[in-house]
Amino acid sequence: MSFAKDITQYCDCLPGPGEVVMKDVGIFASGSPVSIDAAFLGMIDYQVFNEAYHVDCMLQVQEARDIGIEGEVKPEIFKIS
Repeated sequence: MSFAKDITQYCDCLPGPGEVVMKDVGIFASGSPVSIDAAFLGMIDYQVFNEAYHVDCMLQVQEARDIGIEGEVKPEIFKIS
């Protein structure tokens, strides 16, 4: 389960996580971190993260799948209001 709320430019585990770049995106749930991350990236414009880290975020999700972490890189997303 992942709560995508008040997302900062850099990891919020850092002493200086940067500015909030996205407010509340939602809550993502799955049995797989690959599916959760892919669903989140599918819901947003993740270019801000690509620019911050100089890495394509989706490439990292695909690589996780390629090394054997189960999940879908294009998961079905169910919106619940």
